[in-house]
Amino acid sequence: MVAYQPIRRLFCSLRSGVDRFRYPFSMPEDIGHDLGLDITNRLDFDTFLQILSSSACLPRNLRRYMSREEVEDIFSHAFRTDRFRDKTRFAYYFKQGWVEFELKFDERNQLRRLFLQSCHLPQEGVLEIPLSRGR
Repeated sequence: MVAYQPIRRLFCSLRSGVDRFRYPFSMPEDIGHDLGLDITNRLDFDTFLQILSSSACLPRNLRRYMSREEVEDIFSHAFRTDRFRDKTRFAYYFKQGWVEFELKFDERNQLRRLFLQSCHLPQEGVLEIPLSRGR
């Protein structure tokens, strides 16, 4: 079993290199990690967007009424972050274009809504992702 470890590490390094070539900026696994979804880099971009926009997409790392500070700490892999008074946008860049998450907060800086934005989505490129109830 120990003799297979160097081969396994080499295989993982090669796979990581191929993934980085395919997704040189952001990777689907980055978004999966940030949202708490099981997403692999072996997905093509269209399938990846289908998963994000499906009704089954329920982020495990985000809950309604989370504090803004907690939420913003979760999005550690975002390529770009824009903060506004009542919302924060986290953008991930792919060869095919941007994928953005807009998080809206109430007057107490608690998370209320989550939107997925991409020019590759129907409905004018914006889709609300449901959040589970907070504490």
